[in-house]
Amino acid sequence: MKIIFYFSTFLCLLFYSTIDLNAQNNQWNYYNSYGYVTGINELGNKIWITSYGGLVQHDTVSNSDEYLNNLNSGMAYNKVTCMAKDLNGRMLLGTFGHGLLIFDGSNWFTYDTTNSSIPENRITSICADTSSNIWVCTFKGSVAKFDGFSWTTFSPLTFGSSILTAMCSDKNSNIWVGTLNNGLFCYNGIQWKNYNSSTTFQGSVKSIVADSSGLVYIATTNKVKQFDGTNWSNLSIVTSPASTGFIQNLTIDAKNHLWICAQNGVFEFHTSLLNHYTTTNSGIISDVNTIFKANNGLMCFGSFYGVCFYDGISWQFDSLTTSIYNQQANDLVLQKKGAKIWVNSWDGSLNSFNGINWHRNFQAYSKYESMGKMSFNSSSDSLWIATYNGLKLYHNNSFQVYSATSTGFPYDFLSVVNAEKKGVILFADDSGHIIKMITPTCNIAAIYDTVLYSTIKCITYDSKKGAYWIGTHGRGMLKFDMNGFVIYDKWNSGILSNDINDIQIAPNGNKWIATNDYGLINFNDTIWTNYNSMTSSLVSNKLTSICFDNYSNLWIGTMDRGIVKYNGATWINYNTWNSKLPFDGIMKIVKDSINNIWVGTKNGVVRINNGIWLQSDNTVNMNKNQIDFEIYPNPASNMIHFDFSISNNNKPLELEVINSLGQLISSQYYTPFQSIVNYSVESLADGIYLAFLKDQGSIIAKSKFIVKH
Repeated sequence: MKIIFYFSTFLCLLFYSTIDLNAQNNQWNYYNSYGYVTGINELGNKIWITSYGGLVQHDTVSNSDEYLNNLNSGMAYNKVTCMAKDLNGRMLLGTFGHGLLIFDGSNWFTYDTTNSSIPENRITSICADTSSNIWVCTFKGSVAKFDGFSWTTFSPLTFGSSILTAMCSDKNSNIWVGTLNNGLFCYNGIQWKNYNSSTTFQGSVKSIVADSSGLVYIATTNKVKQFDGTNWSNLSIVTSPASTGFIQNLTIDAKNHLWICAQNGVFEFHTSLLNHYTTTNSGIISDVNTIFKANNGLMCFGSFYGVCFYDGISWQFDSLTTSIYNQQANDLVLQKKGAKIWVNSWDGSLNSFNGINWHRNFQAYSKYESMGKMSFNSSSDSLWIATYNGLKLYHNNSFQVYSATSTGFPYDFLSVVNAEKKGVILFADDSGHIIKMITPTCNIAAIYDTVLYSTIKCITYDSKKGAYWIGTHGRGMLKFDMNGFVIYDKWNSGILSNDINDIQIAPNGNKWIATNDYGLINFNDTIWTNYNSMTSSLVSNKLTSICFDNYSNLWIGTMDRGIVKYNGATWINYNTWNSKLPFDGIMKIVKDSINNIWVGTKNGVVRINNGIWLQSDNTVNMNKNQIDFEIYPNPASNMIHFDFSISNNNKPLELEVINSLGQLISSQYYTPFQSIVNYSVESLADGIYLAFLKDQGSIIAKSKFIVKH
């Protein structure tokens, strides 16, 4: 199985808006994630900046920003992967999921597989030729031309079924397409020609641009080639990999100056090197990956950290954010006192929202521990967090750490915590141990071994019956009353699935169970009732989270099909196609004290409210990574496979493995399109290990695996 990474490694913009859905009369409030900048262009006096979270229009006259996405504009989708402008002044936006968006100065138009012959809805590159034909590359490797009326498609076989990495049109309307491993292709209107030899061009293409004189520049990982229509030559300033470092992107400005975004700064070239901008000799920000020069001469540099502008005299940094909530929402919990929502994000920051403002704490976790679950203890007004480095208590704006060494529980690799019962903190590790801590002394009262050797994924407290219900990975569900366990699995009960992601107690005492592979299960202590895509109108069997609202409606999060509302008779699905949901991958759903439904997704947080939403704010989610990471078989005894495929990134990635003590076992670099990596575990001791995928030192994906000989 190939896992796709929707890869974004920097800054985002957040804002607030609402929309009324007539079918449900719900209002959706989107704390949006603007992922890394994917394009910069100009329309009138406004600089357009696109990202995985939508569009920002920077007004060069008023020096202000306006945020646009699918909530407050005609944009059909927020995840914009590329942008171009044709000779008619139309803005062309490629999306990763909803095809092509066109803005003609007044109106938005959408072309996707439901209303046109576009071959696929995931667009990775876009350009327009001199006749204003629109050309796109798709994720599956096809190229398509749109003349305003019909589509012409060139299949992936045309390009050797290689991944397509870049596209541009030259002054003669030749279309240039770069590939990952099959060189360069050029279309002259009649046929495609492949350049893939030592005498012409060879290598993986990072970027292609063409100037008005007819020169075409092609960047590989650390070289730039120049083609004048007959001859190929190496650009003189890129003499070795060390001169620029990894090359990210190329840009041509109106004066035919070539701009190179590289690891070692930004280079401006015209017959010779004119300028080299770095963070030490200028006001430029680091990790620039996109450059645009406006008609008034303003230089715009897009980076992992925002956008900076240079007018030839002074530098101005625009972080494009007025608030601080960041990234994929791993977990959400409600603090009843103060009516706060707490969000545990992918980068290790802890975020809270009080109804008006977001507050962000960057020091919540170390780099290895941001995947834990949270629970709020109302009696002590304290937040408990299970991390891969022990248990953390957040109270009165400070953290207290309880580790295995200092406190006496078996392992620091914790997966979940429950603090609902007064005076009791129940948490679990990745090996199936359940630990009981007594507050306020924070002493360990008991350690229970489930003997399941399985990760505990959720713990829910049934206050009426004084029992805990525990979901595991692969070993079913447990009922725990502090005296012993009752195990329910697919071999001894009607539960049908052993992989449990969430358990919630209904007002009538029934247990509702979200499974990883078999849909939804209802258990009334006697009868098991299963709802899946075959037996009901539930749209997905891969469920992540469930919660009840004040009207006993059940809200269900799915891994891949958005959210579902079930009132006991009718199933209503909300996804990115029929609602303002920002992403179909749902991480967590919770209800607050005034019946707002909060949905944490892999691309921001959305709030649904039946009443009128009064306050307004400019909040955001800065989405760094939208990532899944597959490791199999798991557990393993001799060989495991890391399965991944990353779009929109060509940089070498580091795969790091550490043991349960935090000791580094191995570290090795791989190309991002090396989709399956085989890894021997024969020499590793039995136990739990973590695998981290890194981009230039920053963790972009992580998962765990178990070695058991």
